[in-house]
Amino acid sequence: MGNNDKSKLRDILMSEFVIKSPVSVTLTSKQSVDGRRLDEILLSRDIGHFLNRINYLLFKKRYSRYGKKLGVLPVIEGDRFTPLHCHLTLECPEDTPVFYLENLIKICWGKTTYGRSNDLFGVKVKPVIDDGWLEYQLKNRTKRDGVISSIDWINLTPSVSE
Repeated sequence: MGNNDKSKLRDILMSEFVIKSPVSVTLTSKQSVDGRRLDEILLSRDIGHFLNRINYLLFKKRYSRYGKKLGVLPVIEGDRFTPLHCHLTLECPEDTPVFYLENLIKICWGKTTYGRSNDLFGVKVKPVIDDGWLEYQLKNRTKRDGVISSIDWINLTPSVSE
């Protein structure tokens, strides 16, 4: 993907899939569980499981009855030399401190099949202060089949105004 195409993709994501009060999240994964090797499909399934858990913890019945959920831009990354993991731009609700959201993320990611949640390298969360995080998410390096196919389109959710 050329720089011009990457720039167009970034512009589309920034305009069409807006994430309010974003935090950057890196979720690392166990590469194998019970002899089953992690792949992009299993990682996408774990991301969905993680998002279901965190949305329910934050929104309770508003999530299960009315579909209220966090905005998220998930990108799966990994190649022959880099273990599979994901980078998320995740919405932080206005009434939720980042440190509280980080603890929920660690709990919910640790309950997925392949999620690592130990404090050393399982989960990293930081507030997003500029476009640098999106640039990092969309870098070509360590993307098996390119940037577009590394976006987890199934779990992509823009923030919704109430």
